[in-house]
Amino acid sequence: MRIPVVVLTFVAWSLELGVFVLVGSALSGELLLFGGLGAGLLGTLATLIPSAPGHLGTFDFIAAQGFRYGGLDAEAAVAAALVCHLAIIVPVTLFGSFQLLADRQASLNAS
Repeated sequence: MRIPVVVLTFVAWSLELGVFVLVGSALSGELLLFGGLGAGLLGTLATLIPSAPGHLGTFDFIAAQGFRYGGLDAEAAVAAALVCHLAIIVPVTLFGSFQLLADRQASLNAS
């Protein structure tokens, strides 16, 4: 039972870090593997710092610094961090909202 959980966790983290690599590569014009992975790891660690809802600010600042160390200039690094934040948060938030509405509708129909 634990093996599928470990495998799915690995897949989820790989997909999330892949977002950072793809966005960083798109903005730099070349493969930004280590910069993207570094930004993803640093941004994720920054979510441990208490901040605004959705980790606005801490996540973006630290992820932008990771992109800068990976080779992006300051403006592109901030843009990459913001795009990654949106690409990770928006689908999960929308899916969760739709699921809540569907569950509520199902419970109302059952009553």
